[in-house]
Amino acid sequence: MDYNRFTIDLIKSSFTQYAATGTINDTELDNGISEISKAIDKALISNENTTALESLKNDLQYIRYELL
Repeated sequence: MDYNRFTIDLIKSSFTQYAATGTINDTELDNGISEISKAIDKALISNENTTALESLKNDLQYIRYELL
């Protein structure tokens, strides 16, 4: 899965919904954060670098909990 594209699409849909309704889809963002968390776990198990995934997760958490 291309997690960069996944994150960009999720951010775009979140801002689109926020602009249209003044609310965000908390469930969608939570699911996105969970999906990336699972990818981080898989990468750790495989002894792969998780820096990029952690950055994407932090971006989604920022939007979910601080920005909107």
